[in-house]
Amino acid sequence: MRLFSIALPRALQVRDTTLAGGYAIQLGRLYLQNNEPHRTREALDIARSYLIAGGDRIRNWNAYYTLERDYYLKTNQADKTAACIDSIASIQASEADSHNTRLLVYAEQEAYELEKALRDEHIRMQNNRLIFISIVLALALVTLGILVYFYRMKQEKNRALYRQIKEKDGLIRQMDELKQQHTPSIPQKQGNTKQQQIFDKFQAYLLCDKHFTSPDIDFIRIVAALSTNRTYLYDSVKAVTGKSPNEYVNSLRLDEVRKMIESHSGYTMLAIAAECGFNSYNTFHRLFRKTYRISPAE
Repeated sequence: MRLFSIALPRALQVRDTTLAGGYAIQLGRLYLQNNEPHRTREALDIARSYLIAGGDRIRNWNAYYTLERDYYLKTNQADKTAACIDSIASIQASEADSHNTRLLVYAEQEAYELEKALRDEHIRMQNNRLIFISIVLALALVTLGILVYFYRMKQEKNRALYRQIKEKDGLIRQMDELKQQHTPSIPQKQGNTKQQQIFDKFQAYLLCDKHFTSPDIDFIRIVAALSTNRTYLYDSVKAVTGKSPNEYVNSLRLDEVRKMIESHSGYTMLAIAAECGFNSYNTFHRLFRKTYRISPAE
């Protein structure tokens, strides 16, 4: 009681009438407990004036009407007690409405913040997706550029090799023409005149109607047509060309393959190989790469 008596004027000094009203209510409660109802009434009147001056604070008014109810019960004033009870119920209902309103505001605020967070997360995911797609596209473009670069480098290398092959073939043809002009009587390689004659007949037979493109060349029939034997035919071809008859036939086939490739025909490599007399595509591929140092496709 002494503490509240001291605190009450201090609250008035700082012009906090609501706080002063709360002190007056607590002081009235102590007077009621001390069985001093007249002083309780005085404290209630003072508290009421302070609460009215300080504004409508539901919690303080609830404490005020509760104390006033107890005061009327103490002084046996039933009608006024009932009125206080009605006032308390009304205040509590208002407090519940206010509480529910605050809860609704808080719920709406939380819903708004959650929606904003989801929206921000959606935007962030879209931005990350765009960044990822941009990185993938950039990597794809860089990879494509690298592949195109190496493809062009390979194409240029193949063209250079092809030019070297053409130049080499041109030089060989020029050398053959010079040999024919200046040394017509000298046979190729170490072959003698008879071996040269047999080779010339063998070559003529192969070139006639492009017999060398036949996949099933019968060397027994060729030997009979040339009036010689297989051993002498082998020795003659080897002496003149440095190759066996079968190797010489394959060289003619490879040259024919190259001519067909150069003609830009619509044939596939498999069809060209078969057209030129190769039964096995693997054999054709191996011989082509060995001769020209590039693959047929290249």
